[in-house]
Amino acid sequence: MKPILARLARNQRHHRKLYFLLLFVLGIILFLPVFYQINHREFRSLGLVGVFLLNLIGSATIFLPTPAFLSVGISATTTNPLLVAFVAAFGGAIGEGTTFLFGYTSSKAFNLEKHKSLKKFKKNIFDKWGGMVILALAFIPNPLFDGIGIVAGISKYPIKRFLMLTFFGRLLRYIVIGYVSSYVIVSR
Repeated sequence: MKPILARLARNQRHHRKLYFLLLFVLGIILFLPVFYQINHREFRSLGLVGVFLLNLIGSATIFLPTPAFLSVGISATTTNPLLVAFVAAFGGAIGEGTTFLFGYTSSKAFNLEKHKSLKKFKKNIFDKWGGMVILALAFIPNPLFDGIGIVAGISKYPIKRFLMLTFFGRLLRYIVIGYVSSYVIVSR
């Protein structure tokens, strides 16, 4: 995957086409929750596929927080919480690949010399502790993780490592959510 992305980044003609295609797809995904109201309880009938899709779409939106983690809590009450957490983390990690690709393809547009604070963050924190930052922020529910994905793309961080760390951070988060939800429902 990395050689393909590197080849596309070198070729300006393909770079522009990929950039506009990515922006178009991200624009559609970004405004999907605005035009289509998602009822999380209806996705229960889809089972694990619904959990995967909700977390994929929820993670693919850039800087638009979506409550996709609710699907984990709802589904964990009827299905094995560990299996639900695994499926949700897989969908979430793939969805976060959009922010990485956005940063990777637009690294020339983000001139780090103009953005001093972004350059300082990348140099002092991300270049030293990038893996720990990705893992910690993937675990903690926050909208800042999209920015970390963009910084990882700009930094040409290895995409496999980014997706793997995102997956494990989300997996730990969803295990906690799943087991707490199933415990609360069972104890009622």
